[in-house]
Parts: sequence; C-alpha cells; structure tokens
Amino acid sequence: FERVVPMNQTFDKSNGYTGLFHFHFWQFGHWYDVVVDDLLPFNRKTRQPWCSWNRQEPNEFWVSLIEKAYAKLNGGYRNLIGGAPIEAFT
Repeated sequence: FERVVPMNQTFDKSNGYTGLFHFHFWQFGHWYDVVVDDLLPFNRKTRQPWCSWNRQEPNEFWVSLIEKAYAKLNGGYRNLIGGAPIEAFT
C-alpha cells in the first residue's frame, strides 16, 4: 500500500498541506508518479461523490483520490471499467 500511496502526505495545513497528492502505479512494466489535486467530482443534489468513496467513513478521502489518480493515468474516468477492489490492488 505504501508503494502506491506515499505516507508523508497529509490534509494538515500546519504540516505542509498543498492540496496535491502523489500516487505511484505500476503499469506496463514501469512505475508512474501521478499527481492530482484535492478537488473531487460530486452530485450537487445529494452532496455525495460521483467517484468511489467510503460510506462508513465519509470523511476519508484516500479511496476517491487514488481513483482520481488512476483515472488520470488512464485518460479519464470514462476509461475506467468497474471491478472489485482486490483486482485494483493486484
């Protein structure tokens, strides 16, 4: 997990929060560093994210941010096809 999500990132403004997050993905034999901002797509009516999110911990954002980074690596959300979380971590 720490290879994909560098542990030195935080939402704490007093500890260097910049609104940017790095993720590392292994794809086609190479590691890629993908940087995304903290803006996430959401439904204006329900205030729920359009992307993946943790329903039990709605203030936990790593799932949404990692999906955003993976979508960026692959050319956008429309290029992602649904699947099981275990497949994503393989």
